[in-house]
Amino acid sequence: VQRDVPTTLGKLAGVKSVKASRKASAGLGVIQSTTGAFPLTICDTQAKAIMSRAISSPYPIEVIDVDKVWKADCSSKNGSGNWGWLDCGGNGTPGIVDAILNGCDLDLTLTGTPPTITADGQPGNKINAGPIRSAIDAVKNQIVAFPVYDKVAGKGAGTEYRVVGFINLKFIDYDKDGNITVQYVSYSPVGSINPNCGIGGPGCATFNNYGIGLGS
Repeated sequence: VQRDVPTTLGKLAGVKSVKASRKASAGLGVIQSTTGAFPLTICDTQAKAIMSRAISSPYPIEVIDVDKVWKADCSSKNGSGNWGWLDCGGNGTPGIVDAILNGCDLDLTLTGTPPTITADGQPGNKINAGPIRSAIDAVKNQIVAFPVYDKVAGKGAGTEYRVVGFINLKFIDYDKDGNITVQYVSYSPVGSINPNCGIGGPGCATFNNYGIGLGS
């Protein structure tokens, strides 16, 4: 920017103003990972059914059978030894406990049309572990973002989920058989994550993915 700035002493020499200039720049950058996701995937068909019922009935209570959250169409199990739990940067129970309490670290590098991301799975029904139950107790009645997948490949520790969005659900309860009780809040497709609120949902700072920097 440039601007003529009036002078004071310069007027004595016949100089009424001088031209001043200043340069500045601003940058908007997208952080390449999110730590706001719950480390358990929900299949696309199931997520759509939850959203559909929320439209027809004011936010009903939903029960999801965790040991059947495998195949993209929710019709049957689709691999050996995987129940939809994610590897969020740490294998085994300690890693899942950390992801439940502090958020799952997922790569936000988008690929394909519509955009998707890929998440690695962990084998076993993790909800049976005592430390994981304690961690889930700590997030009861909170809103958490479950990754939603439309394709699953591989088996066991090699399972990969193609994540197409995040369904924000209020986590109400769970039981020893692996059923979790939730209530629908909102949905964010991977390709249109809110630029102000990241994954989105009430109190969206909880799921924020974005960073803004101002340079001079």
